[in-house]
Amino acid sequence: MQDEIGGDFNFEDFQYFLSHMEREAKPIPQILYSVYSGAPFSNCVSCERHLQESPILYQVQKVFRKKRVIFEYSLCFECQQGLAKEYSQESTEKLQNFFLENYVMTEDMHECHLCQSQEVEKEHTLLALCLGEKLLFSSTICGLCTEKMQGLLSEQTRKTMGDFIQENFPGVPEELAPAPVFKI
Repeated sequence: MQDEIGGDFNFEDFQYFLSHMEREAKPIPQILYSVYSGAPFSNCVSCERHLQESPILYQVQKVFRKKRVIFEYSLCFECQQGLAKEYSQESTEKLQNFFLENYVMTEDMHECHLCQSQEVEKEHTLLALCLGEKLLFSSTICGLCTEKMQGLLSEQTRKTMGDFIQENFPGVPEELAPAPVFKI
């Protein structure tokens, strides 16, 4: 990303970068398909908007323990932004700073994009930004970095994430914490 944008990047640069990524988009790889359907995610978990035919960005998030998927969902851009707006300002700033200070762009899904650890086989989260049937951006976050990110969250933001999990995944324990949704 540094070659594409030049120098260190901020979120305005990131938005610019994403807006120009569609021309370089790739088909969504099978690892980002739903384990339940064996196909790309078709609907937003929150509003149920159809994602493959909609001209809206969406996020896919899959949490793995060893090689087994233990949690997965897709969330359209509008629902993602609505959720992120409920985060406290403090959490938003801390998450953005953590991401900006640690993120290293790589296409290697077997390496944490925040700490460059290759120890992602124990537990990790795959995050992807998609448009229709195309992958625009993906990132791997190891379990340790996910824990660090969770430690940056205020009580208000933890409650927001807990409510999101309970509303959309009844019965899933709150301690099964996916990576926080970023405000783009």
